[in-house]
Amino acid sequence: MTPYAMCTPTREELKIFLSIRKVIKSMPDIDLDGKLLSCHMMARATASHFPVRFTTGYFKGPGWAHSWCVTKENNIIDPYPWASLGGPLFIVTKDLSPWRQLYREVKQRRYRDYLTGDIFLGCAEKVTKVMGDTIQALALK
Repeated sequence: MTPYAMCTPTREELKIFLSIRKVIKSMPDIDLDGKLLSCHMMARATASHFPVRFTTGYFKGPGWAHSWCVTKENNIIDPYPWASLGGPLFIVTKDLSPWRQLYREVKQRRYRDYLTGDIFLGCAEKVTKVMGDTIQALALK
């Protein structure tokens, strides 16, 4: 069965998404010195290795800070979806998709401060390196 969402991605988007999914599913657990791996770290690492844009904002309105990636066609690739198993997710944002209402890009100072702090940046750098090592091991680039 081919799901409706398969009608939307371009070949390039689908190739990017499938590569991201393969890499993330192949990555080892990462020791972040007691810090939790976050969607913000994963989205930033993903955008540093793939042709997608790192985006920050909210999932389902104010209060649920989240980060994800956006394709050239403005669809969403969520490398580390909130409280779920089975990601990464490809989210269609066109036409009647209810998902576009759940991902809200917002730039706010408090959130930006977290994403530029030394502890976060150190963890994000480590995640980015592990992702790069995994890409190399899988011979994707």
